[in-house]
Amino acid sequence: MTSDELQTLIEDATADYALGEPDAALAKLGRATQAAPESFEAWHALSEVNFSRRHLAAALAAAERAH
Repeated sequence: MTSDELQTLIEDATADYALGEPDAALAKLGRATQAAPESFEAWHALSEVNFSRRHLAAALAAAERAH
């Protein structure tokens, strides 16, 4: 996955979340973190969506990966 494709995937996931589709956002962010495990942006977004859904253990794990 190119960096542009990764960025587009993260942006699409963010849009999904903003439009009230958190499951679609989580799926896309899961693909993003799998494709680019070093991506701060992907892990950060995944942490935020999980936190907002009160999936606290998953949010913390993603935040630690982002850090």
